[in-house]
Amino acid sequence: MNKWYQSRLCKGLLLILVHVLAVFMVISLAWVLVYPGQEYLSAFQKDKPLAYEDSKGFEDSVQTTVANILDYKTLRPIFETEGKYDPNRLIDLKKFDEDSRAVDGTNESGIAYPVGDLIKWAESYDGIDYMEDEGVIVCEKEDGTYHYYYKSEFKKLIEEKSLQFVETEEMSSEDYMAELSYEEYANDGYYSDDSKKEIKDKDGKLLYTDCWNFSSGIINEKYAPEGFKNLLELVNADPDWNGKLEEAYRMLDSTLVIIPHYYYQYKDGLETVEEGNTNLAYMYVDQKEKKVYTNRSAYKDYSKVEENIKKMTAQGKYVVVAPKLADFQTNMDVSAEEWKNMVTGSANQKEDFLFAVSVDTNYPIQDQFYMRNKEYEQYSPWVKVVVVGSAVSAILFLISFIWLTTVSGHVNGKEGITLSFFDRIKTEIAAALIIGGIVLAIALPISALSLPGDLSYGYTEEGIYISSAYGFEERFFEMVLIGGIGTLITCAVGMLGYLSLVKRIKARTLWKNSILRWIGHLFMVFWENRRSTTKITLGYIAFMLLQLLLATGHPVFILLGLAIDVAVFAYLLKSAIAKQKIKFGIQRIASGDVNYKIPLGNMMKEDTEIVQNINHIGEGIHNAVEANMKNERLKTDLITNVSHDIKTPLTSIINYVGLLKQEKFEDPKIQGYLEILDAKSQRLKTLTEDVVEASKISSGNITLHYMNINLVELINQTTGEFAEKFEKRNLSIVVNVPNEPAMIRVDSRRIWRVIENIYNNAAKYAMEGTRIYADLRMSDRYVQFSLKNVSEQPLNISADELTERFIRGDVSRSTEGSGLGLSIAKNLTELQGGKFLLYLDGDLFKVTIVFPRL
Repeated sequence: MNKWYQSRLCKGLLLILVHVLAVFMVISLAWVLVYPGQEYLSAFQKDKPLAYEDSKGFEDSVQTTVANILDYKTLRPIFETEGKYDPNRLIDLKKFDEDSRAVDGTNESGIAYPVGDLIKWAESYDGIDYMEDEGVIVCEKEDGTYHYYYKSEFKKLIEEKSLQFVETEEMSSEDYMAELSYEEYANDGYYSDDSKKEIKDKDGKLLYTDCWNFSSGIINEKYAPEGFKNLLELVNADPDWNGKLEEAYRMLDSTLVIIPHYYYQYKDGLETVEEGNTNLAYMYVDQKEKKVYTNRSAYKDYSKVEENIKKMTAQGKYVVVAPKLADFQTNMDVSAEEWKNMVTGSANQKEDFLFAVSVDTNYPIQDQFYMRNKEYEQYSPWVKVVVVGSAVSAILFLISFIWLTTVSGHVNGKEGITLSFFDRIKTEIAAALIIGGIVLAIALPISALSLPGDLSYGYTEEGIYISSAYGFEERFFEMVLIGGIGTLITCAVGMLGYLSLVKRIKARTLWKNSILRWIGHLFMVFWENRRSTTKITLGYIAFMLLQLLLATGHPVFILLGLAIDVAVFAYLLKSAIAKQKIKFGIQRIASGDVNYKIPLGNMMKEDTEIVQNINHIGEGIHNAVEANMKNERLKTDLITNVSHDIKTPLTSIINYVGLLKQEKFEDPKIQGYLEILDAKSQRLKTLTEDVVEASKISSGNITLHYMNINLVELINQTTGEFAEKFEKRNLSIVVNVPNEPAMIRVDSRRIWRVIENIYNNAAKYAMEGTRIYADLRMSDRYVQFSLKNVSEQPLNISADELTERFIRGDVSRSTEGSGLGLSIAKNLTELQGGKFLLYLDGDLFKVTIVFPRL
């Protein structure tokens, strides 16, 4: 039965709908992520949306900007001298490493670089370089201090004899130098060797008690530290840094990695809050130092702090933070404690400060607040549409998802679950393909789309707000395009994997078609055949070990390997010849030559056993064939003799009964007896003929004369001949045959016997007062005839048993029949190249014959 809800068209439309809904939901999410901050539930609670400056998005944007300002204020001492950027301002590496806020432009530790040099250096810096050609040699003095040389410098001094190795009987200067050039490094960063390399000057005075390679990373110095040509010169000259070259390199590496991030933060803050570029005004007052840090020149006077704060609070939205929460002032819905922690944490000042920030909500300057206010007013009417659309899309997506889950694997016109090519791939491989596809589908759009780095999320009594400092239009269309494509691919791959999983579960192939089960089955087969598999496995392991020994190149192992390779080749050759003999012998026996014997000579033990068993099988087949032929001959002779012995007296009985009926006895009892004798003798005659017919068919002693037959005519003819029989049992037949001829090539006499037996079976065993349905159908290749009726007796028997000889559906045998009709019909149908099928369902009985159509 065709079910519309699981048709290909319906499933295709559902898949398209699922993908469209998924893309719409992602676009809605993208809209939410970049839309100026808004309490989305408030759009349903209020007739008119909030003004932008009253929204959480505005408050979040102000807080984000203030955090950048405080970072900028913290970074100013690193980059500025007297309020201006100074590229020559010194960075003390030790101070910077311990606490960057302690950097004040002085060099207290002894290692410092101008900030401008560090920034330019960092642009091309790619980490510590472990150089082998130009390393560092460490030499230890008698007082325990160290002197560092670049390897090229050290080698030159050795060649000039300014430095000389103290030679021994075992080691010359060349040997020592070679060791320093090629020696390995110890785990602690220095070369460890029992033999020391003592160094003397050109006058023969001992300078160093030992020397070795400095194995830690060497930084290629593009700029020099203050007061020195390079770090080696510094650590050689400064006692505080002598022996600490590795620490100096580490701090320099850390500074070069961090300083560009600080510099870009500093530049960003400088440009963002520069007077004339923003509607935001801030003022940080250091009451202890009596200094004012601000982006407004009018607010720099410390004596006018209170007056200036009043001016700021009159402009629009403002926040004033003081050491005590009681002094906190604002007209925004923000947390006093959160703002205080933000200010004190960034400024590293708990007392004696005052911080004020305000935004002119008239937005006279076209900065980020102006742009976001404009976008907010333009797109706020769409909030309800997006929220409702997302909710409806989610519901429709869920319904479609459940629908697809239910109908997945079902195809109209087919029973059971239909699996596609992908569904037949091993479970683990399919899972890996799906997971890999999803990861790629997600990763590629993310790599192509740089999401806003300052997304903010929050919750209020009025709903959820999400905010970004980037512009709405600037990000929305980029996120829609890339996110939509990514979602489409992800959804397609995900649905392929999910629906495949559903079909595997329904068809029970999830585990059955898995690699784990295959491996487990492999181990089971291995264990069940361990007598053979163990030998092969051990032999293979031994062979592999031999190959490993051959890899050493030792002559003995090479000769041994060659000998074993020759032996293996001989073994394989002998086995191949034996298998060819076995294959030839099996083909001879399979073709009917059961007396053929496979020769046993020149075979291995296992092959010999196989050949002996095959020869015994041939003998067994020969004996079985002989016995079967003998039994068939005996059976045929018995049936022929018995049927002949029965036919002779039966013919006499039938003839005498006919003569008696001609006497026209008037006694009704005698007439009744004669009718019974006539019926029973005719039945016995039919049974005898059926037995002989069945015997001929089973023995193959039957000749078929093929011709073209119109099965439509034969069905109509048979229906007419059985009309009287059907009427006697109050049976009505409904015939459904096509108007065009249904031509088949069969033996006319035998096909008539098949149809007659089928109709006879219905006439005998159908329930009285019911209908019999005769249907003839044709396709391009086949003609199919079926006869269907309701049985009078319960059919507590299988369809296969009904086609056996002398088996009847009427177990009590109260009706006519020999139990041979269906058996003969089936055998004759199959002899003529057709198919004979029975279908039983309770009392329903249906017989179908199928023949190739001409």
